[in-house]
Amino acid sequence: MPTYNTPDGSRSLFDLYDDANRGSDVPAAFNQWCLASVIGAVVSPFICAYTTPDQPIYTDMRVFLIGKSGSGKGKAMGRAHSLLDAAVWPKGRMLLIDGSVTAALLVKEVSEWQQRKREEGIVDWMYAPLYLMHQELFDDLGTPESARSFISFMTNLGSRHTQNYSKGSIYSGGTRIIRSLSPNWIAGTTIDWLKKVYDPDAVRSGAFARIVPVYVADQEVPAQRAFESHPRHFTELIWSIQQRLADLTAIKGTFAWTGSAREVYTAGVEQDGNGEERDPAMESVYARVRELVVKYAMVHALAQPDAAKLELTEQSIAVAQREVRQTIARAKPLYHVASETKETSGLHQVEAYIKRKGQIRERALLQWAKAVGMDMDKVKRHLAFLAGVGNVVRETAPQPIGTRLVWAGKGKGKKAQDEQEEG
Repeated sequence: MPTYNTPDGSRSLFDLYDDANRGSDVPAAFNQWCLASVIGAVVSPFICAYTTPDQPIYTDMRVFLIGKSGSGKGKAMGRAHSLLDAAVWPKGRMLLIDGSVTAALLVKEVSEWQQRKREEGIVDWMYAPLYLMHQELFDDLGTPESARSFISFMTNLGSRHTQNYSKGSIYSGGTRIIRSLSPNWIAGTTIDWLKKVYDPDAVRSGAFARIVPVYVADQEVPAQRAFESHPRHFTELIWSIQQRLADLTAIKGTFAWTGSAREVYTAGVEQDGNGEERDPAMESVYARVRELVVKYAMVHALAQPDAAKLELTEQSIAVAQREVRQTIARAKPLYHVASETKETSGLHQVEAYIKRKGQIRERALLQWAKAVGMDMDKVKRHLAFLAGVGNVVRETAPQPIGTRLVWAGKGKGKKAQDEQEEG
């Protein structure tokens, strides 16, 4: 067992963290991605890998822990927060923001942080990593409109190699610019909140693509129970992890691909691109798989005792491919909920329009639906459904009026429709 004078340097950080959380009622996937996020954050501005000569990939990640209330998201993030204590606070090398935030506030905080580091004579002042931690997005991002805006801002905010980002128009005192930022973000939320906030088209088209959705279904949440780990053993393990993370902050450089690592990676990319189980609802996620695999592979390599070698091995690539695929597979309910939500939204939109009008010619309704960009086949299916359940009654009128749609009210229209047919 390690002592407080000698951190355990013989095992992977993931193994140490699993040992520390033995018997926890927090889902293992939450703990795993929290640790991956922390490792990536402490090194993200200074370590990268290349898949092409002109495209570096850094370790920064944007991770959403998605599960029901009480599933352990807050516990997992709270423990991850404590891991940073020894790693970054003594050196003051990370800007951590939690609680309520907007894009404007974030740019202000970062630009002021960078200015302070520059005045302190920090050589790498512009590369100080940013880490956002939000235990509950519902509480921290405000209205649905502001939440959508902030998520879009974070998914588009670049890494060290991207262009400068300016939000000068939102300040009266001049332009504020944040340069070469390495943004790391971990947050907790529920599928219900995402359904209310996020436009399904955006989820499927790519606005959500840079988010790593770590979804745990209700039945997968462990029952609450006491830790099996002995308190002293747990404390020593956490201390060892903190010291190892502190050592990682001294490492800078570029990963080298060793052995058959690149071949394993290339084969995985081809499999992700041509797999028979590829889900059309998740195209935006598949588009980012190769980048996320490299990010996780770097984190896995940095978690090993020989992290300073900065070598991407076939083992790290294979582990990353497995973990990323499993994470994407678990997240399928999120993307299918998005698809179902859009279908239901269209139905409610048609229903609300007819209700507001009281009655309307079917031809006029179809013209309205086309004007607002709705799919005509889906609109016709919605009308058939509403007539079938009796909420809308179809009345045939002489030309040129044609079929008239009459709102009958939810649960009331079937009787009226039956009476009309009997008459």
